[in-house]
Amino acid sequence: MNPKLLPIIALSLTGIPFLYLVDKYQALLDHITLSLIGVAVCSLVVLFAAFALPKPKQRDPWFYFFLLCCFTCVIGLMLGLETVGIVKECAAWWLKSVEEYLNTHWGASINLFDGFYHFALYLIMMDRMFAGKSYRSIGLYWSGSIINSLIVLVGGAFASHHPIRPGILLNTPFFFLPLIFLLQQLKQRDQSTNGSPYSLVTRIGFAAYFAFAALFVTLRALTLSYSTLNIVDFYQRHVELGLQEPTAFVLIETLLYQFYLAPFCAYAAFDLLKNGRRHSFLVDWSLVLAGVVANGQVGLLGPYLGVRAVADPTILPTTVIPEYFWSSQLVFTIGIQLFAWISAAQTNNIKIKSR
Repeated sequence: MNPKLLPIIALSLTGIPFLYLVDKYQALLDHITLSLIGVAVCSLVVLFAAFALPKPKQRDPWFYFFLLCCFTCVIGLMLGLETVGIVKECAAWWLKSVEEYLNTHWGASINLFDGFYHFALYLIMMDRMFAGKSYRSIGLYWSGSIINSLIVLVGGAFASHHPIRPGILLNTPFFFLPLIFLLQQLKQRDQSTNGSPYSLVTRIGFAAYFAFAALFVTLRALTLSYSTLNIVDFYQRHVELGLQEPTAFVLIETLLYQFYLAPFCAYAAFDLLKNGRRHSFLVDWSLVLAGVVANGQVGLLGPYLGVRAVADPTILPTTVIPEYFWSSQLVFTIGIQLFAWISAAQTNNIKIKSR
């Protein structure tokens, strides 16, 4: 590990005493005051990093945002551990009075994912900054993941029975700044690698995967439309029982898959069969949507794996035919990850050879 990352990790860990102090002195705080304290603490983290921590030689404003996100990842991890009952009396008040929608099976899964997976992505991107290397591919992947996370969590909070507190506004920069980052990176597409062909095995294999993914996503969406098709009824009653009475989070994620992921999968399958050549649009958006799928599947599959929020009375979803459920979900989840990173790795290899 790069030694320059150690002070960043140490600073991030200060999120634990911050949560503890908030929980201990909850009687002195109202919702507005807590929101202002949250803004002040985040500002102090960035200011301290700007003056006291090592920085990359090449200035990059995103370094400070990723550093702040490391701090919030630790807070998210503690919230997730409190939600599932591993940690007690550290973030209980926050979950009860500030962001109650996180005190759910979905919220627990996403917070644990944020605390481990996103935290690792931030460290990797900052390490590449210190080394003067590009972090664009990882950044595209991360932006898809975190934007999806915020859309589903905040959207689910508004669409469900959970009360909305001012603290939810603390999520605002963590949606809009990744969106700005994504748009910025997409404008910087490298057209120099366009036209390099995929191998025949890659074309056929991943075209078949994308066709399956588009149909699979559509099948899941049809279960929400009360379709009378036999295959839809079979899937809902025997394979993915959680879709019979979906939570607001599951509903939003399923619709996001249908309206954004399914069209891309159909396009990718057609493009691989007809064109069969690597181009920036396909590579970039496969990375973004691979991040979306990684994040979404954690929320969807976490409860099936037993991730349970202690305070959430909702019964964990089950499946009658686990071999159908897990085989289809794993193929769907892993396929786009493989395509995105194989494409990105081959593109980077071409860039290196062309220099």
